Amino acid sequence: MEKIINQTHNKETYLFALSRLFERASYYGIRALLVLYLVDKSGMNMSRSDANSIYGWVVGFLVLAKIIGGILGDLVIGNKNSIIIGGLLQAIGAFCLSIVPSSIGVYTGLTFIIIGGGLYSPNMIANFGKLYSNKTKLLDAGFTIFLSAVSIGALIGPLILGRIGEFYRYEYGIAGAGLLMLFSIIFPFFYMEKESNISANINTNIKINNRLKRIVTFLFFVAIYWTVYKISKIGAMEIGMKLSAEKIIDISNNSWLMFEPIFLFAFGIFMAIIWTFYYSNRFIKLLIGFMFGTLSFSILFLIPETITKVSLIYYLISLLFLGISETYIVPIILSVLTKYSNPKYLAIIISLAFIPTQLFSIIFHSFDDKFYHNPMFALKFGTIIFLILTIGLLGYMIKYRKYYLQ
Repeated sequence: MEKIINQTHNKETYLFALSRLFERASYYGIRALLVLYLVDKSGMNMSRSDANSIYGWVVGFLVLAKIIGGILGDLVIGNKNSIIIGGLLQAIGAFCLSIVPSSIGVYTGLTFIIIGGGLYSPNMIANFGKLYSNKTKLLDAGFTIFLSAVSIGALIGPLILGRIGEFYRYEYGIAGAGLLMLFSIIFPFFYMEKESNISANINTNIKINNRLKRIVTFLFFVAIYWTVYKISKIGAMEIGMKLSAEKIIDISNNSWLMFEPIFLFAFGIFMAIIWTFYYSNRFIKLLIGFMFGTLSFSILFLIPETITKVSLIYYLISLLFLGISETYIVPIILSVLTKYSNPKYLAIIISLAFIPTQLFSIIFHSFDDKFYHNPMFALKFGTIIFLILTIGLLGYMIKYRKYYLQ
């Protein structure tokens, strides 16, 4: 590890992280309520299949919207304006959903949310990365702080807005999401205009083809990671439901979802502190992330058919290791994109980075029935793939160490 000297985080680091926290709380709150609102008799009274179809289209169109948003942010209206306009559009979309109880309100609201999310996300990530244009060794720590805020937003959004929707009306929860979205744009509105001129210099010591090779390699492994992660989680959630059913601990099925972001936040802050003072190679971090991902799902096979209190310990250790795995992988890909891309086109590059993950997800989506009907097969499949990728990643790193261990 290399000690980092005379480099510190800007105050904008924490302000942008707070902005992203509230934006993600709003987004995940809407995601948690959307299908429930669409199928509810007092809401839209749709069929479950129609509601799920709309939900799927929203997620799919968001990928395309981010590409368009990245292009507009980098080449037309600027990153800051894209963030503010994107936040406003998402807020308007949430209010349309909650105030206009009709198909027109639903489709209009979702259109605003999709367009707004496409403008906000890639430009916020790009602008955050540009804060570290002259101190790239702090990128890992910075993005770990950023993504720790995301994990808290993903936790409190469904928790708070979901409770509002459950105990009052779904429309109230969605309206609350609109208010959170408005709150999120306060921080960039006042502070991003103070940002200094971004240096157009990128790492000229590394040839462009080697920079491209690093970006493509990291994108490939991260896309595989998220795809296998989703598959393996099918089996992991099945075990969580068994623990709930056996009443080993008095907790609902959905409450198990709280532990992962809590572990992710706690370990993320811990590593952000370490990475603020010490830098280590990003490719090694990627390898460590895959190793802990493999360990996380492997531990679940130690849980016997007959659930005991020890089973709970194994399950919590698995969730902890999964949080460690994400901490070593998710911030790193954003750091790599920021460091080796031209900052003038960073939002575009970040928006395109969503495509490989989406493509892999589409490919494996055709096998969903097999995985959902046999959750333990999904867990075994994912664990084996993780293990193979860990070994392959180690071999790849050794073979091309001159590119990745500099």
